[in-house]
Amino acid sequence: IQREGSFLTASGEGFAVRFDTLSGHLVSLQYGGKEQLTYPLKPNFWRAPTDNDFGYNMPKALGVWKKASMHQPLLKFESSQQGGLQVKSVYELPDVKAQVTMQYQVNDRGEVKVKIDLTEPAAELPVMPRFGVRFATKDDFNQVQWYGRGPHENYIDRKTSAFVGEHILPLDKMNTDYSRPQENGNRTDVKWLYLQQPEGGGIKITAIGQPLAFGIHPYLLSDLDEGDFKKQRHPVDLPQRDLLELKIDRIQMGVGGDNSWGMKPLDQYQIQPQAMALEFMISPRGK
Repeated sequence: IQREGSFLTASGEGFAVRFDTLSGHLVSLQYGGKEQLTYPLKPNFWRAPTDNDFGYNMPKALGVWKKASMHQPLLKFESSQQGGLQVKSVYELPDVKAQVTMQYQVNDRGEVKVKIDLTEPAAELPVMPRFGVRFATKDDFNQVQWYGRGPHENYIDRKTSAFVGEHILPLDKMNTDYSRPQENGNRTDVKWLYLQQPEGGGIKITAIGQPLAFGIHPYLLSDLDEGDFKKQRHPVDLPQRDLLELKIDRIQMGVGGDNSWGMKPLDQYQIQPQAMALEFMISPRGK
């Protein structure tokens, strides 16, 4: 474990994990000498609005959670060396009058245990679109294997046709290209997922405790998010990026109400603003 300038790095045989003490973020994850991160893990509460979301003016009605995903000043950074490296970063969420804590534990095998905790937000907030983290990896993975619902996309209110099992798809089949780009490609009730590289390596993400949901795309959430008003774009209009954005969620709200011109998803598929947590493990997968 070494500290150099504002960086704190834990390294061992075949791995190096680096944190920026000024931002509190996990900024570098190297396995086998190969960088896995394009941008760091950050708490995320927002999704790109769907056609149904625009029906009830979701960008404005729930927009405070978009602000909470963007404005996260660091309040405190702590680290200790007990059984490896432990890091704790506490962020303020001024837009929802709450705090979110990112905790990391790095062991001598290069595994990174990640836990995100949200404190009780302010009263009288709108429902939350999602709760989780997002980060970007290199675009040198060629397929995804997972144990959960699939193989096609599924959401908490759209999953009865997606059976639990072990699935594997090439990366270009993980998206759903709706005629107008929007939130897509989610998978629910996932115990683990494995991003595979052509030569056989990769990274694995394993749920701890409760199952997770995930989506992976060759573009950013911001590329899908059109702002407060719907624009008539097509998938060909999305930028071509040399990255893969991975969203790991404890939960994402449903995508459909009783109609598409004013109704939110049914109550049981909404996420009430409350304290909640998500925990998972990032680990290397060798050839």
